[in-house]
Amino acid sequence: MAAYHQAVDQLEWMLAEGAGFSGNERNVLYLNTHGTRFADASFVSGLDFPDDARACGSVDWDRDGDLDLWLVNRNGPQVRFMRNDADPANHWIAFDLRGTATTTNPDAIGARIEVRLAGDPRPLVRTLRAGEGFLSQGSKRVHFGLGRNPAIERVTVRWPGGASEAFAGAAAGAAWRLVQGSGKADFVPRGPLAPELAAQPLPSTKLSVKSRSVLSTRVPFPRLAYSDAQGKARVLETASGKPLLVMAWTSWCCQCEEELAALAAARKELDAAGVRLVALSLDEADDNPADRQSALDLVKAKGFTWPVGFLDHGGIERVRGFYSALYSRHPPLPTPTSFLLDGGGRLVAFYKGPLVPADLRRDVSLCIAPADKLLDLAMPFGGRRYSAPAPYGVLDLARQLLLVAGGEIAGEYIDALGHELALQGGAEAIAGAHELRLRVARALRESGRADAARRHLDAALELLPDSALAHLRLGELLAETGDADGAARHLERALALDPGLAGQVEAARSAARGTGASR
Repeated sequence: MAAYHQAVDQLEWMLAEGAGFSGNERNVLYLNTHGTRFADASFVSGLDFPDDARACGSVDWDRDGDLDLWLVNRNGPQVRFMRNDADPANHWIAFDLRGTATTTNPDAIGARIEVRLAGDPRPLVRTLRAGEGFLSQGSKRVHFGLGRNPAIERVTVRWPGGASEAFAGAAAGAAWRLVQGSGKADFVPRGPLAPELAAQPLPSTKLSVKSRSVLSTRVPFPRLAYSDAQGKARVLETASGKPLLVMAWTSWCCQCEEELAALAAARKELDAAGVRLVALSLDEADDNPADRQSALDLVKAKGFTWPVGFLDHGGIERVRGFYSALYSRHPPLPTPTSFLLDGGGRLVAFYKGPLVPADLRRDVSLCIAPADKLLDLAMPFGGRRYSAPAPYGVLDLARQLLLVAGGEIAGEYIDALGHELALQGGAEAIAGAHELRLRVARALRESGRADAARRHLDAALELLPDSALAHLRLGELLAETGDADGAARHLERALALDPGLAGQVEAARSAARGTGASR
């Protein structure tokens, strides 16, 4: 299980960094050579984009008798339309099928259409399917390319119930409706064309780090230790009952200078709105007193009179890890980045780039907004809901923190999220919390934090007392730390709950005997 979880963590990290499942492979198109082999026609087709494509749907979008393609990609552009301009001298025919709804489903899924051309002994065969690839479904209209031969000799359908039926009247160059039991192909008018899509280059947009993001669910801000302007050690007080803005900045950042000055100028308005503020420097000033003094000189020059602090390396990594975990992909932390917390120390919104004080004054109301209204306030546009939004999975952020910031901060989070877990309730939430406790314990154990790992294993057993894996992991840990009686008790319990763990239990016992920790 440990190896499995390590592999899952590594895969999640790769995807978050923008990697593909298959090593960033280009799209591939293979051409059937009417034998047992295929030819790679990727380049000449124009489809070999390095888009990490996921789905492909075929449809005669422009109604010209050949199949065009819609491609959906994991990377940008997320959607591509590829228009097929085949040789107009070639012929085609297409069919819309309808079952009786008694012996055959109305959509005729599973029907097999056979088209025989005059003078050609080989039939053309297609099957109507409900899905044709990963997360994709092409047009339900069954399309045949006929090449240079337009002479249709016979059209036969084998319906899903097993009966075969011949249809008369179909000719090349049109679409035809085949209704089960009719024996006659009905002409389908061309109908209105789909909107024409003109080829165009990908738009070039100017990138900016400036943005405002409102969370749909408030989440606890991590515990941060820092040193103040006088060098005194402090812990960030987040749950004071008043909104708090935490500004992460550096002395060498021009945009940080801009934000310090703007906030200083808005001091009276922000005080009136009840906002507290602390500016935490990421200059790693503890390593260089000159950097600390440069930061303090900048703050003074900008007229910034709120508290100023300095994070050490561990504190900086905590802020970076927390910021990164807010995204499915893990971006670097830009400066300045400011975090707005409610009176309970939970993140409400965050701002990348220079903060506009007017945005901050407006967003203070979010700190007291009802929880069920946050998602609506977080959306950049209005609209109507067709169903109630699903509750935010409170363990998701803790899992991301474990991935990007390590076991200690993830452990703090799962402790802090206990209230939300109780509100969600149910076996799924309990199983998720249990699984995460085990993963946090593993990470802490591997980093030499045996006491912290023990606490999370105990908590995992409180959630699921009959978890064989939790008993096994706790037995292994106790054996390593010299608790012979405790190790034996939990290893025996693990074996009783799951005899399939016999090999791992015996390995733990052998390791314990090797360290003198077992009876």
